Amino acid sequence: KGGGFQNISLTPIDPPMRYAGPGGAEEAADFCFLVGPILRAVAKLTPEQRQDVRAKLVDYFRGIEGTDGIVLPGANWIVKATV
Repeated sequence: KGGGFQNISLTPIDPPMRYAGPGGAEEAADFCFLVGPILRAVAKLTPEQRQDVRAKLVDYFRGIEGTDGIVLPGANWIVKATV
């Protein structure tokens, strides 16, 4: 509003996001260290602490793995506006 934008709309797009195929808990954990909030969260940790986080991620992903592999819900927004 204060930035001069008008006709603002937000549209949620929440597709399932496949992190890895069946048996891919290690791959999914590695992916988390490449992009997203976990990458930022572990940036200042020691190598040993990062390894501990990765091991916990692998355990988590093994626990939620389904027949399609590791699939998590997405949470994205399409933002449109005119100036």
